[in-house]
Amino acid sequence: QFSSELRASKDSASSAQALDSILHYFGSSTDFDPLSDEFRELIGELTTQCTRVSSSPQIFQTDSTLTGYLQVFFLLLSREIGIDHLLEVGVFELLRTIFETYLSVGAESRNHNIELDFLQTFWMFSSTTSFEKSVEVHQMYSQIAADVFKRRSDSDIQTLSLKLLMNITLIKSSRHLVISNAFEGLCECIKDCQIECQSKFTVKDQALKVMNNISADSSLQHSLVDRGVCGCLNATISRPFSASEEENSAPFSGQLALSAVKVVKNLALNKELKLALVVAGTADVLMESARRACEQVC
Repeated sequence: QFSSELRASKDSASSAQALDSILHYFGSSTDFDPLSDEFRELIGELTTQCTRVSSSPQIFQTDSTLTGYLQVFFLLLSREIGIDHLLEVGVFELLRTIFETYLSVGAESRNHNIELDFLQTFWMFSSTTSFEKSVEVHQMYSQIAADVFKRRSDSDIQTLSLKLLMNITLIKSSRHLVISNAFEGLCECIKDCQIECQSKFTVKDQALKVMNNISADSSLQHSLVDRGVCGCLNATISRPFSASEEENSAPFSGQLALSAVKVVKNLALNKELKLALVVAGTADVLMESARRACEQVC
């Protein structure tokens, strides 16, 4: 029934109505078989129609139909329904292609809500058990998240891209992809002095959590230090005691400093890196920060 309704859709209104019916059904019912021919046919039709609507040059500005498809895919992922078949028919490659097209258009043609829908769908997939087994997708998604993050867009979009990177770092065999694709962006974000509001703090805190996950992997610690991670960590640890630190930023900078110390601790557990941390000035920064903190308490 749903496949027929989608095929019969002649305009955005009829497509939206068909997609709403699908959302309602899968959101409220358990009376379906994800292995059935009918379900597989529906996924195939969703993919076909999503491909068709995404060919419109106005799709990222005004057309809400794309949002409808993203919401259906998000719902299926959140309930872990038929993910293997979604992989089989190439849904995630399709969404990546559409999103790359979205990123290539001018800012005036972008729709903030559609970008959020894309990232929420990518993040939801990365939160499923099927994602861990999809090695070929890890490179694709780490690149997507890194590209979005480097654009330094709205805080909510940056946070979602970091959550996607975080899920990739939970897969030990793919952590190196985050270093390859996102290391510079993470360091720039962590080192940036602007933390005057909660949203900016959230982005930096999430970036440090990603870095902490990577730094816990002994096989990647040398790479982090060689690529200069100590620079952004030193700046973050010393920031609470900076003469230029604004009063309204102090609580945020103190919490971020503690998160940066956790990363340093991971690196310091590697005996081979102790000298490198001294040479990079990290040991001096830690001692000076500890001294200043004691002075404040006393």
